[in-house]
Amino acid sequence: MDNLVAVSRSKGKTMDDIVLKHKLYELVKEIDSPPKSQQENTIALANKKDASYNPTPQNVNSLYDLLDYLRFIIKYQSFDLEATRRENAYLKRIIGYDDW
Repeated sequence: MDNLVAVSRSKGKTMDDIVLKHKLYELVKEIDSPPKSQQENTIALANKKDASYNPTPQNVNSLYDLLDYLRFIIKYQSFDLEATRRENAYLKRIIGYDDW
């Protein structure tokens, strides 16, 4: 690894990118392999959560309601934006903004 750093100083940015990618790869590899005790706890928690997860129709319906509301808000915002643009264009024409 020290050889890569020494070479990177002499070669410029390209080698710095290689060193950075190598260090990122090592970091990802370290994150992907936690200690055995943590792995066992994480697997146990994941299995417990999977067993307890039960989507009820009420939860699904409330999710659909929230999605409908979000769609409505997005449509209203786009309508309001277009109305504001039209109004600004109209007001600019009235005061002769194009002539300045």
